Amino acid sequence: MAETPSFRLKGSLVTLSILKPLNTDLPAIEAGLEQRVSQAPALFDRAPLLIDLADLPAGTPLDLPELKALVARHGFVPVAVRGGGEAMATQAAALGLGVL
Repeated sequence: MAETPSFRLKGSLVTLSILKPLNTDLPAIEAGLEQRVSQAPALFDRAPLLIDLADLPAGTPLDLPELKALVARHGFVPVAVRGGGEAMATQAAALGLGVL
């Protein structure tokens, strides 16, 4: 007799917000986020967020733990990092973020 599966695992396309830092000036990023979120706070409340580092120059130092905390303070739920090289992927994984 076949057992009933306890779950299904499947792929899906979902919409999520993407933050693409253009520099590593975290105070400026925070000020911009604060302004954007204040325009539509309900839209961003608990919204999953992908941090896309592809537009930063290679090897640019970035305080990823602080960036993760910064976006969380503004209601986002950071879920993954894209770009930034292997060192950033390792750091993202250590922070519990997915790596795309």
